[in-house]
Amino acid sequence: MSELFYDVTGGRWEDIGGGQKRKIIHMNNLSVMAISVPRGTVTDPRHRHVNEQAAIVFSGRIRMFIGEESRILETGGGYLVPPDAEHHIEALEDTVLIDYFSPKRTDLKAT
Repeated sequence: MSELFYDVTGGRWEDIGGGQKRKIIHMNNLSVMAISVPRGTVTDPRHRHVNEQAAIVFSGRIRMFIGEESRILETGGGYLVPPDAEHHIEALEDTVLIDYFSPKRTDLKAT
């Protein structure tokens, strides 16, 4: 695969439990992750990392919590998580998110 083009929706997905799966691609300065979460999934509310994170709801509907704020987002909606901010999601429908992390997530293995 050329380093100039990528596909986060095809290829091998990693099963991360609870019906969730993800695909991670690392680039020079950022990471891209597609993550599929089933309806009813609630991620860890204490989740945080040093990376800035931007995401787009590729399909589905979630309630996104960032610090003390929350908002319901549908297909096409997006959010920005500042570095070290606690955040989590509640999947209101089966959902696929496309996440971008800068700097790249060295703690995650590419799939």
